[in-house]
Amino acid sequence: MKTQNSPKATASLSKSNSKSEYAKGKKRAAKIRKELYDKWQHMERTARYLKAKNQEMRHYVSQAIESEVLDGIFIKLNDRNEDKSYPVKKRILRRIVEKRQAQAANRKYGKYNAAFVAATIATNTSQCMAHIERQRRAC
Repeated sequence: MKTQNSPKATASLSKSNSKSEYAKGKKRAAKIRKELYDKWQHMERTARYLKAKNQEMRHYVSQAIESEVLDGIFIKLNDRNEDKSYPVKKRILRRIVEKRQAQAANRKYGKYNAAFVAATIATNTSQCMAHIERQRRAC
């Protein structure tokens, strides 16, 4: 002979069952978030990711400097530097590019890895200068 559960007993059983399922779901979601965070922590240290991050930073800084400093053929500078020769203007532009690259590198990477940031600034500065020179010649 079968015994039937009362409606109250069935309701409390399903309620506790749904609570435990909800708790398991929260634990699963927390575990997935933690694993994803750990994977990103590992990914951020890989050479491929850092290279892509550098390219993005260099492109962003180059575009900002181009629109701000380059006037088609010549470099726009303040009045006291207008009458200087092109090589002097180029040195001034290089200083501006180095400063912007350093600011961007410190924003992106922080100051935790000084040797890497210094190497990044050096390579990005030369590549940014080459890009600006190509843009200047294209005009």
